[in-house]
Amino acid sequence: MKAVIYARVSGDDTKTATSSIDAQLIDGRKYAADKGYDVVGEFVEMPDKKTSGADWLPEIDKVVKLAQAGGYEVLIVHKVDRLARNRFKQMSIENNLDYVGARVEYVNGQYDDTPEGRLLKGLVSEFAEFEREMITDRMKRGIVRSVKAGNVTVAGSKSPFGYNLIKADGCRQLEINEAEAAVVRVIFDLYGNKGYSIRKIRDYLDDNGIDKPGKGANHKAKRDKLKKLGLKAAWSTSTLNRIIDNETYIGRWYYRKTKRVKVGDGKYKPVPRPKSEWLMVEVPAIIDDFLFKKAQAKRKTNKRQKRNQQNRFYFLGGMIRCGHCGYSVIGRTNLQNTKHMGRREYGRYMCSVRNTPKRFGFCCDLPFFKMSVVDTVVWDWLRGIIQDPDLLQEALEGYKAQQAERSDPLEGMLEANEAKLVSLEGEKDRLIKAYSAGILSLDEIAEQKNDLDQQIKTLEGAIASLHSELKGKTFTAEEMQTIQSLAAQYQEEVAQIDDNPQEKRRIMQMLGVEVVLSASDGGNKWVDVSCKLGKERCAVPSNKH
Repeated sequence: MKAVIYARVSGDDTKTATSSIDAQLIDGRKYAADKGYDVVGEFVEMPDKKTSGADWLPEIDKVVKLAQAGGYEVLIVHKVDRLARNRFKQMSIENNLDYVGARVEYVNGQYDDTPEGRLLKGLVSEFAEFEREMITDRMKRGIVRSVKAGNVTVAGSKSPFGYNLIKADGCRQLEINEAEAAVVRVIFDLYGNKGYSIRKIRDYLDDNGIDKPGKGANHKAKRDKLKKLGLKAAWSTSTLNRIIDNETYIGRWYYRKTKRVKVGDGKYKPVPRPKSEWLMVEVPAIIDDFLFKKAQAKRKTNKRQKRNQQNRFYFLGGMIRCGHCGYSVIGRTNLQNTKHMGRREYGRYMCSVRNTPKRFGFCCDLPFFKMSVVDTVVWDWLRGIIQDPDLLQEALEGYKAQQAERSDPLEGMLEANEAKLVSLEGEKDRLIKAYSAGILSLDEIAEQKNDLDQQIKTLEGAIASLHSELKGKTFTAEEMQTIQSLAAQYQEEVAQIDDNPQEKRRIMQMLGVEVVLSASDGGNKWVDVSCKLGKERCAVPSNKH
């Protein structure tokens, strides 16, 4: 009998995982050998920033698809809590495998397919979920108590720029680092007293060889790498903005400024808390309140002026990235004097790294792209699909197929759960009919009915959870209708829309347009476009570079 082994230690439960990856694999191999199974694959879910906190992990996706293809009969997992993050997902995976002729066996704990076995497995799964939540809750409450007692808590023991983290009188506190504090004072003086802009301060610090903040391991590694090349890590405007907005420098360090909220893709993101929920610890001040308030007043004035300014419109702004280094591409407009047309504006797209190489520590070799040419290439490709009903329908069907491929494992689990639910409800109906016909007594059916009721309730919860997770991952009929209506509107108002850059940009944003610019050593340039209607590589004509 063919078997595969699945092991998992995800990023947010490394400290509480039942065992290491190696231990799980060793135990899984021994279990397979004892049972006489032929191990045809091992799937390992490693901690990763992109998957940490997500409900659906890439390796379990492969495991499920392999079972659907008939690749094995037994999935070996160390314990129940290693298969999935919650009981609904764990049960859904089991039902899906059962639906396609495979089953899950646990190295640590076997559960019979009886009311007692199902109850025990459910309790183990729920307890593991409850235990993880309790550990997280205890950690949070412990940190809050620590902060209220006067302790500064910073991620990875990295103190804010301008301070060192020390332990004094049994508390973790901040102590002024005079060398770094001098830089902080310069930044506030240049901004609040001398009227420097953020960009001008950045250039001042870089030109004077002042090191950029970076106390983490990644920052130090990057700094060492640049040092070997004879370069320094450049300051960024975002770093300077954070420093100028940081109340720590006037003696008020805050904890709990954000909270983690689960978003649609199953991952978590930080969102701001109301200031009333923040916890404060007093620390030594580097600058005085007057200078800090002066800097904040200037920040507000600058923001207000920026809102009132007429920003330039860039047709593809925010949709383009560089195919050479992966960073964003920005628009730049310059005034150009021509012999016949006089003074006119000339727009071009350029890699943000090439625009500010000091900030990134290297210079990208992506050449400039004439803005009007790129805009035309992208819109002409998109317009060609929107204007042709047959091409549009073909593109929509292709996108729908891609979405279906991405959501296939979840759809499979949903189908298996719904089939199981129908089966359980049928068993329950037969029990009730047997009781009504006097074939079975109430005592005889009571235990079976309670077990069926519990299974049905759990399945209904799992089905609701899967429906929620699939929402936004599938291409619905409503979305297709919206795009078709958009195309119909364009076909009727083609002249008006073609002359309206804002309306064309709105259409591209609705279709999720993404553009990548690249070029060869020989001078050839390409525009790679992708969206809900497909993707295409378009060559830029050599005479229009």
